[in-house]
Amino acid sequence: MGAPLAVLVLLWLLTAARSRAAAALGDAGLALAVALKGYPLLAVLPAWAGGGSPRRFLLAALALGVALPAAVLRADLMPFAQTVASRLAALSTEGGAWWGSANRQSLAAAVGRAVGQPGPPLALTVLSLVAFAALAWFVLRAAREARPQREEEGALPGEANRRVAAAGLLLLAGLVLLPGPAWPHHLAALPLLWAAALPNGSGARTCVVASAVVASSPLLLALGGWERAYALGLPLLANLLAALALVPGLRDRSPRP
Repeated sequence: MGAPLAVLVLLWLLTAARSRAAAALGDAGLALAVALKGYPLLAVLPAWAGGGSPRRFLLAALALGVALPAAVLRADLMPFAQTVASRLAALSTEGGAWWGSANRQSLAAAVGRAVGQPGPPLALTVLSLVAFAALAWFVLRAAREARPQREEEGALPGEANRRVAAAGLLLLAGLVLLPGPAWPHHLAALPLLWAAALPNGSGARTCVVASAVVASSPLLLALGGWERAYALGLPLLANLLAALALVPGLRDRSPRP
């Protein structure tokens, strides 16, 4: 599931600054991704903060995420939603099948495993939420500043859009700070983070290379397979390294080719 959702995010990024028809297609694709999983919504929030209009996206999201399920399930919609919610709650709470899963890549879960906790420690979960709030503040502020930069500082055409796109990807990388499981397939947009970070200088490129190595199949196999690699939190580490590589591009206001 993660790879098709990442492709839909990429489609939105590539069409956001194009013609109205192309942008509508991108909004529909992202709305489908959000209707399926929810978390791709993080990628679009900075664009709205930067002055973009959410109207087309919201209409498509309502059609795909609300109207279509209601038309298909009809009277079964609410019982189905309640059943799904109760099962997710049972899986996610202490004692549930997801609670101590070695596949969880959220920061709280990975650190909990490292210190011998069966699940994410409450204090660390709270700190992770505070960190996500700080990340969201930084990202949304950078997105708001990107729009006037194009006019006031003579940035190259597309520079503002590049920064807003990078801001969205950085917020998407912050998924690992939220309380959810953050399964490895939730981090499938990792190559998009690498691509957005590469123009940010040698330090960022070093982080991108390190992230690619950590996420690579040869390292996974050298450690004995995916179970061991995931238990060690390698997808989380690869995601954090890529996120770190994105930060300089949002702090530096100088135009880039």
